[in-house]
Amino acid sequence: MPQLERILGSQSFSRVYTKRNMLRDLDFKDHLQLYTSGDYARSGVEVNKSILLVTKGKAPHFWAGPVVVVKEQDENLGFHEDITMTDFRNITDYLLTYGQPFLADAFPNYPLKYKAKGVKFNCCGDIDKFKRKFVAVEVPKDHPVFLARSSPISTLVGLPVKAEKYPLDKNLENETGSRSNGTAAFLHMEADPGIDSSWGLAPEYWQKRNGNMLVVRADKGDISPAEVQELCDFCQFKMQPLFEESSATGGNIKTRAEVMDHLTPASFQHYMDVEHQAAEIQELRKADAARGGYELTPIESA
Repeated sequence: MPQLERILGSQSFSRVYTKRNMLRDLDFKDHLQLYTSGDYARSGVEVNKSILLVTKGKAPHFWAGPVVVVKEQDENLGFHEDITMTDFRNITDYLLTYGQPFLADAFPNYPLKYKAKGVKFNCCGDIDKFKRKFVAVEVPKDHPVFLARSSPISTLVGLPVKAEKYPLDKNLENETGSRSNGTAAFLHMEADPGIDSSWGLAPEYWQKRNGNMLVVRADKGDISPAEVQELCDFCQFKMQPLFEESSATGGNIKTRAEVMDHLTPASFQHYMDVEHQAAEIQELRKADAARGGYELTPIESA
């Protein structure tokens, strides 16, 4: 699209689109599409002041450089129509909600049926502030977190979750160690025995500067802090040692097939009902909480 290249000043551009005004619980007929420069984050590109103005500075996403909005017909994709003032209202509301995981806090009238209960998994910096590692939050069902890859272990044990990094408190961004969140890596360990290079390892994305993490169910259902803690404990205290055993040499080594025997819904349920209550696991949980300075989430609250 030559016109977009000329307006955006780039040969690469990104696109997002919507057919729903989440704030007003309204569907509309045609697609509203937003185009931004694919390299808007490059040095020297300023914040989009028009968006700052129409949203009164409340847009949670950082929109930089020019933004182009077009309306595409739903029944005739590729054909476009003129933008109306109603479209302008809808796109303004979209700018107010895009990238905002806590719409219930920002907009009290946000429709309940378009939200899912998720969990904010605090890193060290926010744990020092809130004294809790797992915090219940409400997440709009069109949040980008639902586009993330599901945690491999969670999928195999029947509680598929998706996660994405969540911004750290601005006052803590430059503090050494404030972004530490090692448990995030355990949740994302690769569990496909056919992938030799990454078996039992988390992707590089989850190995450093994790910060806070937003966790949701992949099916957009509700999940509680207790369930997330159970799942994370299972990954860290049950599966991670088994992955290590299957990758070591000598001694009492487990095969990958033996490790996979523990990655079933029944095994996870047994861990929650029996193994999780064992003294050894309880001591590990308490020691981890003591190091992190957070309060354990009561399991009975699940």
